[in-house]
Amino acid sequence: MANPRLAAIGWGLMLLALPGFASLLGTDLPYRDGRISTGGYVGLAETELLRGFAGPVGGVVVLVFLLILGVLLLSGASAGAFADRLAERVRSSWFERRRGEVRTTAGKGGDPRPAKGDRPPDPSHRRQ
Repeated sequence: MANPRLAAIGWGLMLLALPGFASLLGTDLPYRDGRISTGGYVGLAETELLRGFAGPVGGVVVLVFLLILGVLLLSGASAGAFADRLAERVRSSWFERRRGEVRTTAGKGGDPRPAKGDRPPDPSHRRQ
């Protein structure tokens, strides 16, 4: 970790987001004559603020953003580097699929046949 301040901010964002998740997605726990909020006072306050500001779905989106930002700051990873790696994997997967497809063209009789160079192997040359 290069910068301890960024790690501290990451931990703070994660510790702020987790009680909100517990309060938004969990149910209250029965205890003696009352109930205990799943996320505690912090989660309850955060949930009320987010529900009033962004609604229940928007609250989850904000909390997911805070959690992802906290993980990125804590790990020291770069979102741009992650996006580049993901794009490269998708691109290579797409090209592999494109190479594996057999391209067919319609003949005069309407029968599809392999294009030049994409002919299937002759079954008489199989190993036994």
